[in-house]
Amino acid sequence: MGMALSKFKKGDSDLTEPEWVLATDYKATLKAGPRSLRKSNVLKDVVLSFSGEEFDHYYYLIITTDEANPLDTVDKTFLPQLFKPHLAGNNLTFPNCWMEFRKQFGWLNYDKMKQFIHRIQDHLPADSLFLPTYEINEGGFGVPPDADENNDDDNDGGGNGGIRLKPPLTGRWIVKFKDKKCHLSCQKFSYGLRHLENRGWIKLDQGVKDEKKMRTMLSQVEVLQKAPRMNHNEILFWEKFFDDLGDCS
Repeated sequence: MGMALSKFKKGDSDLTEPEWVLATDYKATLKAGPRSLRKSNVLKDVVLSFSGEEFDHYYYLIITTDEANPLDTVDKTFLPQLFKPHLAGNNLTFPNCWMEFRKQFGWLNYDKMKQFIHRIQDHLPADSLFLPTYEINEGGFGVPPDADENNDDDNDGGGNGGIRLKPPLTGRWIVKFKDKKCHLSCQKFSYGLRHLENRGWIKLDQGVKDEKKMRTMLSQVEVLQKAPRMNHNEILFWEKFFDDLGDCS
């Protein structure tokens, strides 16, 4: 990606990997030649802002749920392979330069990042973009929810059907939405509304930093109870939970 960005210029119609990748071991991961990105809005709004720099000017941050940096602990066979052309006389080779570029790759733990943002969010000039993204995708991270969700008193009515929700709010609830039992997770003015079906979650609605959209959504749901503190990926737990909850009609 860094090499493709380094060659991209304003006016180009696509972002494409260099052709020489087909001469490297990386070719085994390619199905039909070098990969390309052609979405004009992405090229204009994202790619152009990061393009034109030499490859060694790009830095990468990897965020995972590992307790230690996986780049330092994983078996060497799973480390990234970074190739670049090397010409010696008439002999062109493509050596793996991972060790040369290792210093450009950083790592961060998801949970540590979330805790850090929580501590400083009141001092930020604008609301964090990381927290609502984390909240919406938490089911795939495999980490437990916050022990303290800092819910407003106005958002806790103290019983099934008696919970009143209004933004901004942070927490998780079981709600009835269009005759479906759903899981609602919120972070200030961002939210994700999911329904469990066929052993998987279906996203029914989502809002990111949109108070008006959140208020509209809340006007359409009936709060059944607070949600259990359990990750979304524990499908067997949630299937049993919704079965035990019974008919929401």
